[in-house]
Amino acid sequence: MRNKMSISLVGVLFINCFAYALDGMPKSGELQLQSINRGTSMDKYNDDYTHGTVTGVTFNAAGAGLLHMSKTNCSYSVFTHKEINKISGFCAHEDKNGDKLFY
Repeated sequence: MRNKMSISLVGVLFINCFAYALDGMPKSGELQLQSINRGTSMDKYNDDYTHGTVTGVTFNAAGAGLLHMSKTNCSYSVFTHKEINKISGFCAHEDKNGDKLFY
């Protein structure tokens, strides 16, 4: 059960972090992104702490522009103990033009 909850939390973290990172982008226009990601099996440090990574590629639906063909690397950690459930992580994107986005 704990692993299922952790995997769900990682998905929520990834989506929320990505939305937060794009918050500083221009408010007009349209950006459609698709990502292909692969997560590692989560490494368990002890009964309360787990960590892992997600890597992949993000494509801009326009076939060019912001984040098209960008490398995606995310790391996360999950701490669960009794009633405490915390997750934190960070992601980095780098496209073929050298543009970088961190969140």
